[in-house]
Amino acid sequence: MKELLEKVFLRNRTTGKFETAELFHGIDETNLSHIEGRWRPLFELRRAEAIASGQTMSDINAEDGHWD
Repeated sequence: MKELLEKVFLRNRTTGKFETAELFHGIDETNLSHIEGRWRPLFELRRAEAIASGQTMSDINAEDGHWD
């Protein structure tokens, strides 16, 4: 079950500007499907590109690479 906790402001590391984001507790089937079908494949591609170019995950703005 997913529940909206509050709206927060996060700094966009690329632009340096603050953006509004919604903070949720939990996930739903749509979130899980999105993670497995879209996010993970793109993330793995970026990881391979970073390794091939000698960069770190931080260098390519993917510092959450250690998350499981």
